[in-house]
Amino acid sequence: MINKMSKFERAVYEFEQHLLPSLFKSTKVNLLNAILDKEGEFFVQTVKLAYGEKNENFVAEKFKVSLDRARSGEDYIFDFVTVQMPAPKTPLLAEILYFCLEEKTNSVKYYLCEKSYNNKSMICSTTGDVRENYGEAPKSYEAKFRKVANLFIKEVRKIK
Repeated sequence: MINKMSKFERAVYEFEQHLLPSLFKSTKVNLLNAILDKEGEFFVQTVKLAYGEKNENFVAEKFKVSLDRARSGEDYIFDFVTVQMPAPKTPLLAEILYFCLEEKTNSVKYYLCEKSYNNKSMICSTTGDVRENYGEAPKSYEAKFRKVANLFIKEVRKIK
């Protein structure tokens, strides 16, 4: 399917699947601050600089960025930066990006909710090298977020 993507779609795929997880793993809080400070413009400018392509669907106004904080008892504080992407037309491109951070254990995880081949959504994570699939995503935005948050919280508790 990647071979059927346009040059721009392939650039977005590489950005979502390889560049962002690598940046997040190495810079953690710095990347989250850049996303929150610049909102969708961060993604637009990075892709434009890296690939020099213009696309009417890939403009900052089409992104929604939010920060959610969750507590797990007194021990952990989880930060989730969520980026709603422009609606993907091609399978394997992300609908939502989730950057998850827990500072006490120095844990980070990058999840995606991406369009699948059967026009449904799938939750997965990637480190840039390793990809994990967590199955079909729930339909609502809130249920997708809860699924990702629960996955990350379980993973952090294993580290303890």
